[in-house]
This record gives sequence, C-alpha cells and structure tokens, in this order.
Amino acid sequence: MAKTKTVQRTIYATASVGKIPKEADTRQDQKQTDWVLFYKDTDNSFPNNLATKILRSGTNSGIINSKTTLTTGNGLIYFKDSEEIELKEGDQAYVDGVNLRDETLDELYEMCAYDYIAFGACFIEGVRKDGNVFYFHKDATDIRLGYENNEGVIDTAYISPDWATIKNNRKLDKDQQGRMKPIPMYNGTDTQPNFLLMVKRRVPGMRYYGLPDYIAAVLSGWVDINYRVGKFNIDNFDNGFMPSGLIQFFGQPPEGKTPEDMINDFVAKFTGEGNNSKLLMQLLDNPDQAANVQLFDQITDGDFQILDKMADQQLVTAHGWYRSLTGLAEPGSLGSNQQIRNEYDLAMNMKVVPDYRKPLNRLFNKMLRIAGKDFKVDVQNLAPLSLANNIEVNKCLTIDEGRGVLGFEPIEGTLGEELIDLEDREILTENGDTSTSGDTE
Repeated sequence: MAKTKTVQRTIYATASVGKIPKEADTRQDQKQTDWVLFYKDTDNSFPNNLATKILRSGTNSGIINSKTTLTTGNGLIYFKDSEEIELKEGDQAYVDGVNLRDETLDELYEMCAYDYIAFGACFIEGVRKDGNVFYFHKDATDIRLGYENNEGVIDTAYISPDWATIKNNRKLDKDQQGRMKPIPMYNGTDTQPNFLLMVKRRVPGMRYYGLPDYIAAVLSGWVDINYRVGKFNIDNFDNGFMPSGLIQFFGQPPEGKTPEDMINDFVAKFTGEGNNSKLLMQLLDNPDQAANVQLFDQITDGDFQILDKMADQQLVTAHGWYRSLTGLAEPGSLGSNQQIRNEYDLAMNMKVVPDYRKPLNRLFNKMLRIAGKDFKVDVQNLAPLSLANNIEVNKCLTIDEGRGVLGFEPIEGTLGEELIDLEDREILTENGDTSTSGDTE
C-alpha cells in the first residue's frame, strides 16, 4: 500500500502598529548616505508608504481632499500694499504660465496644498532662464534632504523616483544613478540656475522632515483598519468558504492527480466570483474516506460595522476635522445647513487658515519675491453654504413673482406687488375701497 502524502497550507495575516518616526544620529548616518534617511526604521520609504495608505483609505483620502478644497478656495487673489489689485498684463501672463508645462500659479498652489496636508511638507523647484524664474512642483515622495552644514543649513537635496528600492543603501545601480538628481537648496542669492524651495510642518524632535497632522492615525493603525474592513468584505466575496473552515480529505487522490493538483482544483471550484455557498458532495466507497470539515467562528457583521465607525471617528479626530465636512452621515441627525455652516467656520478659522494657508502663502510670496514681483498672494474663500433653505419664500416674494415661478401671468392692479405672506397688509378691493386683513379671498 502506497504511503499517503500529507499536504498542508497555512494562510495567515499580521497587522502591526507603526513605529514612531525617529531621525538617527546624523554623524553616524553620514558615513552611510549623503542624504538623511526618511526614516531609517522604515527603510527610507516613509512618504512612499504613506502615499499608498492615503490611496487605500477612503475616509482618510476624503478628509485630505476636503482640506485641500477649502485651503485652495476659489483660487488666488493678489495684493499690493494690503489692497487687492488687478494684475498688469505682463504679471497676469506670468501667473497664468509659471513654467514650460504652462501650469498656472493656482495649479501649483493646489498641488503644494495637497502635499503639505498629506505629507507634512511640499517642494518647489525654481529654474532661472532668460531673466525669468520658472517654478515646478516636485513630488514630496521623491525628495530626500542632505545633511546640515556647519552653519546648520541644508544646502543640498536629492530627487529620485527610486527611494522605495534604494531603501537604506548608499550604493546605487546604474539605472538608479541615472535618475538621481542632486539639487541645491535656495541660498538667498540670484546666481543659482536652479534651486529647491520647501515648507514643512514642524514637529518637535524632527530636524529635517515634516509630518502630517494626522500622523497619530497612521501610527496607531486606524488608516489601515479603514482600508482593511472594506478589503475583508471583498475577500469574503472572493472566497466561497469565507476563510472559515478546515477541510481534510482521506485516501488517495484520483488517478493521474497529485495531492497539489487536487487542492488547486478544489480551490478553483469553490472560490472566486459566482462560487459563494456551493455545496460540497462526495461519493465514497468507504466511510473511512469521508472528509473532515471543521467550521470556524466568524467575526459578525456587527463587529465590523462598529470597527468601521470607530476608524472613521479616529481619522476625523486625528485630522482635527469635522464629520459634516468629510461627508460622513450622522445617524439620527439631519445634518442641518446651520451645523455645516458652523463647522465650516470652525474649520476655516481653527485649521485651514492658520495651519495650511499661512505657510503656503509664505512660500508663494517668497517665490514671487525671488521672481522680482512686487505683489503678494492670498486665497479667495469659497462662498459659504447658501442660506436659502432658512428663508421663508412667501415672506420674500411678491404675488406676481410667485405667479411667475408657477408660470402664471401677473394679476391686474397693485395687489401683485404685495408680498405673498404679509400679515395686516392693505388690500385693494374691486370697488376701490381698502381693508386690512391677513388673508385674501
């Protein structure tokens, strides 16, 4: 009798809480790389990993987009001597095309706003040519900073799309070397042919790189949980048994099949789209060959609904944001316009203007100053939520205006000029007499 082969497969998943970013001793790391690792414990890939987390988490991405929208508002407006101005033709042409890609200053502002909110820093490259200074947005995930010089100033940065593969290594392969671009930081002179400007969100203990304000939600794992709850449900649809059981078969596989072939055929038949809730049937010669099926307890839908709501709330809290501005529905609440207006005002005054616009405006005013412009920028706010729903239409429209809305002709006489709902108004009667009444017949 042939010896029975045993085939085992173990499926597992792990989740871990992120480590707090920590900048290592500069002198020790300087022996390894010309750039400061971002951060060493994350294999120099922290911003690249963060970009992936942003794309995977719907709530986190939605909050960042909402913040970006309010930060950029209705676009840039321009000031000189504290008064708003209309730009001259030459200056207008400049802000309408600040680089060879024909990108506007508004577009650069929006890209920088997103990076600053999402990553805690943003970068602009300046290029001098033919007496002009052109500006290009640089992806925050592509930048690594050089070490401070003896005066405590960073004089060089490094741009590369390969940091996720370079990791902590100093020695680069030929392709990586070709894509690596050292670039000087702006030194305050007008002799640099190109230079890099940056603004970062300062965090205690971090000398080089900034961190976003929602970093606590990243380190505690709530950003990943927000993604994994949805991913779990998709995996359930893709697995007919919803990773919930152990099935053991006894005896020999069919003739011409290896144990591996048998397992692969079984998985293909009972998992994937259209294979949910299929029945497993066996026709046996011997009861000793019966399959042993053990079902595992599953986490209930209720547990995951609670976890999903907790993740949403933790993300809103970490961002210092508001649920109504995120688009999250409040159970049992109508989410009135008044609530949204109040939270809009709070967000603008407590978060958007002080935390995002002020540093971005400093950066862009510095860009204009370097380019020789004598005006400054600010942002035009979005119009606040309409008050129309709070207005009683009948107290604002005249009878003729109301009839016009309904498609009727105006009425004869002066009655049509009266408000629809005006108590104790003077009404002209058919015989020319007047009377005071709250109703008309």
